[in-house]
Amino acid sequence: MLKGDLITLGDCGPRHSESTNRIALQNVPSYPSHWIIYVLAGPHDDEEFVTKEGIERFYSTHWRISPSSNRMGIRLEAPTSSHKIQWARTTGGEGGSHPSNILDNGYAPGTINVNGDTPVILTNEGPDMGGYLCLCTVATSEMCVDRV
Repeated sequence: MLKGDLITLGDCGPRHSESTNRIALQNVPSYPSHWIIYVLAGPHDDEEFVTKEGIERFYSTHWRISPSSNRMGIRLEAPTSSHKIQWARTTGGEGGSHPSNILDNGYAPGTINVNGDTPVILTNEGPDMGGYLCLCTVATSEMCVDRV
C-alpha cells in the first residue's frame, strides 16, 4: 500500500436471505432470576467480627445485585433492612470507627468485602488490598461467565 491508496469494502448491507431482526432461539441465553453462588469462608468469617446469627443470616440471605455495581465490584443489597449485617463488635478498633474496618488486608479476586454494611464481590478490576472485612470468597469456578 502506498500513501493515498483506497480500499473499497463493497456492499456491507444485509443480503435478502439474511434476517435483520431475528436471532435463532438456540443463540438466546437464558438467565435465571435466582442463583446459588458457592463461596469459601474468608478470614473474617468469625464470631469475633460478626455474630453467629449474623454469619448464618449472611449466607442464607437472597441478595440482589445493586444497580450501583461496576467493573470493580458487584454490590449486594439485602431484600429488607432487617438483613443488615449483625456485627459482634461496636467499632473496628485500630482499623477505624465502623465494625467493618480492619487493618489493611490482601483481597483475592471474588472476595466478598464488606465495606460499611454493604457486601461487595470484588471483580478482576477491583482492589487487591484494603481495610475492610472479608467474610468469604466466591469459588473461582463460580466466577466464570459460561455458567448459563
